[in-house]
Amino acid sequence: MAHGNAPGDYSTDVFASYATQFIDSTPADTPLFMMFTPLAPHAPFKPAPIDVGTVPFAYPNAPDINEKDMSDKPAWMQSAPTIDRRTITSRTARQKETLRAVDRAVGQIMTALGPRVSRTLFVFTSDNGLMLGSHRQFGKGLPHARSSEVPLIMRW
Repeated sequence: MAHGNAPGDYSTDVFASYATQFIDSTPADTPLFMMFTPLAPHAPFKPAPIDVGTVPFAYPNAPDINEKDMSDKPAWMQSAPTIDRRTITSRTARQKETLRAVDRAVGQIMTALGPRVSRTLFVFTSDNGLMLGSHRQFGKGLPHARSSEVPLIMRW
């Protein structure tokens, strides 16, 4: 099925619909495995239309964001310019806005499971962290906590 750019075509919402259809089509006494992997919160950090503007721009209050003293970092990092505050706040807000659709999708999946939800193992994780201005860097390929630590939450 083809999808476009209409609000109803937002990929996280489309995937959530497919997930609930899969659950609904599986008999309640049949075990099932489902892996739900929305693009959100990955770049380009495009939230669902209803979520645009729902997270305020706030500069992260952490000493590693646009770090002033880079003397303990490699030369290539020391020479990195600071990142514009508006870029950091905008990207952070947009990324959080994409997660609102993920939250709704998880709720829809749990609702679709009905009574099965009490005997379902949920594993929430991510593929990587993101620097988001930490040590004057964006991205995910560095051996620093913000890009290498990922959440792992399990619910039984």
